[in-house]
Amino acid sequence: MKYAASFGAALALCAVAPANAQQVRTFVSTVGDDLAACSRAAPCKTFAGALSKTGLGGEITCLDAGGYGAITITKSITLNCEGVAGGILGSAGIVSITINTFKRSSPCSNERSAAVGV
Repeated sequence: MKYAASFGAALALCAVAPANAQQVRTFVSTVGDDLAACSRAAPCKTFAGALSKTGLGGEITCLDAGGYGAITITKSITLNCEGVAGGILGSAGIVSITINTFKRSSPCSNERSAAVGV
């Protein structure tokens, strides 16, 4: 009986979502704030700000036309600015989009391969 109560308590703790759970879809807007939740009602201002709140395989959606800053992509995501002109303004010689990929030699390997700059 004592073990059943302990198991029940442990199971309840496992069912609680982590405090830093990432969203499937986040939003950016020129009037947003990177400290916001990156939801449609409270969008982020930059792609980089939204990326930190977007889960693996998620989508960052542009709500209006504008420049959303440089970004380093470290996971599989979609940048979706369909219907609006969402841009990443770079200066001459400055890399504005960096894609860091992982080379998988085995299912447990996380060897980082060379970054690609755009």
